[in-house]
Amino acid sequence: MFSLLGERFSADEMGRMQKLISERSSLTDNGVSVFAASVEALKRSLVQKDSINLADMLKIKRDSNLQRKNKALSLQRFSASG
Repeated sequence: MFSLLGERFSADEMGRMQKLISERSSLTDNGVSVFAASVEALKRSLVQKDSINLADMLKIKRDSNLQRKNKALSLQRFSASG
């Protein structure tokens, strides 16, 4: 299970998950569902952290698309005038 999670989470985050598992083993309710809830909470925090980067990346992509569109329109106008 940890090898699959390692593809999505950093080594630090994996360490925190292992710590959570060891801490939860001392609790009464320490099943897989509790661990899954902890992982989901960690995912949500990653999404919030990554949303800033995602917004920046989307802006770059939009700007790039706009530049390509403007260049294509300029070429069309140049071709039509010639």
